[in-house]
Amino acid sequence: MMDFIYQELAKAGIALSVKELFTRVVSAWDKKNLSGKQLVRELTGSDVYLNYLEKHVARVVRLRTIHSADYDILLTNLYHPLGITSLSPGATEHKVNDGFYIENQHITNIIGIAGQGKSTILRKLFIEQIKNGTKIPFFIELRRTGNDGIIKSLENTLINLGLHPTSQAIDELLFSNKISLMLDGFDEVNSKQKDILLSEILMLNVKYALQVIVTSRPGTTVCNEPSIVNYKVEKLKEKDILAIIEKLNTNNGVIDKEQLPKIKDIIKNNKNLVSVMTSPI
Repeated sequence: MMDFIYQELAKAGIALSVKELFTRVVSAWDKKNLSGKQLVRELTGSDVYLNYLEKHVARVVRLRTIHSADYDILLTNLYHPLGITSLSPGATEHKVNDGFYIENQHITNIIGIAGQGKSTILRKLFIEQIKNGTKIPFFIELRRTGNDGIIKSLENTLINLGLHPTSQAIDELLFSNKISLMLDGFDEVNSKQKDILLSEILMLNVKYALQVIVTSRPGTTVCNEPSIVNYKVEKLKEKDILAIIEKLNTNNGVIDKEQLPKIKDIIKNNKNLVSVMTSPI
């Protein structure tokens, strides 16, 4: 299984990009936080590098869709560029496309309704961070953290990769400005957990100047917290829907060739249908 996953990630250019990212991060490290640096050095070792690919990256970039419910499909094979716009006055839309990534020391919140693609966008940002950035991304599904919290979940991820991080090493890794956390599904945890997780997110950013990108539905507490930069996911336009259908069909051939033009015509001639179609996968 590992050989297949590696080959799939290698073909997509992700395996090499991970190796190059690790090299960039280690070479740019200063003389501080050396225990954190040692953790990253260990990530570059053959076994741990492969574990990062198989046990972390692959779980982020391979997913199931309504069209592939029984098997995984690589995000890069089905992704269509989605738009996000900052809720700051006068902001313009950004297409989350190849080469687009967010790298800073802020908390960024991506807001979208159910099925609109906020998780897909976060996964695309994860890929582009690996390919273009100077920070190692770690992706955490908040509904899976339970009572552990974010730092403990990061520690568990590192342990699962085959590392043996001390509390000092994790502390220095967080201080290093060489990692970012991508936290998916703030809206999927209960009210009590939301309060605890939001407090931890704010602490991580204030104490460590750690970059955090989180996703949420509208109206949750993270959306209303001062100092957090909110982006909304833009609605799909007709051309987006047509392109997504074409791409999905190219990859798995679920639509009969004779039916495809008819489906496209229905979409083109039904503005009400376009207005309620939200899911990009």
